[in-house]
Amino acid sequence: MGTIIGIKDGSFSGSEERESAFKKCKRKYSVVFEVVADSVDETWTSILNTRKLPKLLEDWKGDGCRCKSRTPREAHTIHFNGRLTILWEVECHFDSEVVFKDFSQSPLEWPIELSITTEDVTETLEKDVVTGAPIQNPNGERIQIEVPRSFPVIEFSRYEAYPDNPVGVAAIAAKIALYANKINADTFLGFPPGSCFMHAPHATREAINGGYYFKMTYRITIRGGQEPYKARPLCEGYTFRGLVGGNIRSTAERYGQNIKVNLDLNGLESDDPVYLAFNQYEPVPFAPLALA
Repeated sequence: MGTIIGIKDGSFSGSEERESAFKKCKRKYSVVFEVVADSVDETWTSILNTRKLPKLLEDWKGDGCRCKSRTPREAHTIHFNGRLTILWEVECHFDSEVVFKDFSQSPLEWPIELSITTEDVTETLEKDVVTGAPIQNPNGERIQIEVPRSFPVIEFSRYEAYPDNPVGVAAIAAKIALYANKINADTFLGFPPGSCFMHAPHATREAINGGYYFKMTYRITIRGGQEPYKARPLCEGYTFRGLVGGNIRSTAERYGQNIKVNLDLNGLESDDPVYLAFNQYEPVPFAPLALA
């Protein structure tokens, strides 16, 4: 391995950024170290093992910025201690946003990574959000009003075992199929059953410490309200039941043409709109995933 003889003049450069008063300051900088090789034949991998050269993920200055990358390059030949050798320049980049992980542990023991985003959707109002009155005109006809909604999405990422055989890969695929587009059958993070929607889990293979692992990502949208993931179509139709005998009659018989009318849950004409409820997504327990 080589010998550090100093930092290249004028090589230091850095930046500082803060997006808002509520976010921490981000810092990054780079430094070029001058390293003299032990011989003209010394390799770049040996140069990176030079004593006192910052290691990857090392907090070199103790300022919270960890070494993100190191790039060695041959500068020129040099006479050093009476011998001809090579002067190398090693550019090291440091960043306060580098996530530090303990590589003495298995990735399976690393903590779950969490992030929160939002999901924006457009929904049709069923009732006045303040008074609870049905969205309709004085004659009981439904009025279509669409409003934007935003819901929190929690993303969980962790490393899981990578199977090196088709049966193991099939088991991962079955796990993804089990949870894709499902809602929670149990209480999850304090939210009641039916209020959390699991998007299709995603698996990415990564090589770490000489082995392969799946980085599994689980995205879960959380909605409030009573059974928010049920479909709630308006109860209406071109037929209705008569008050006497309960016979099904066509609206054309009463109105001279086929028109839709509001119905109650018994199939009778209704002045007020009534909404049906249907299950759209299968509920499954989220607890076995051990995300919370």
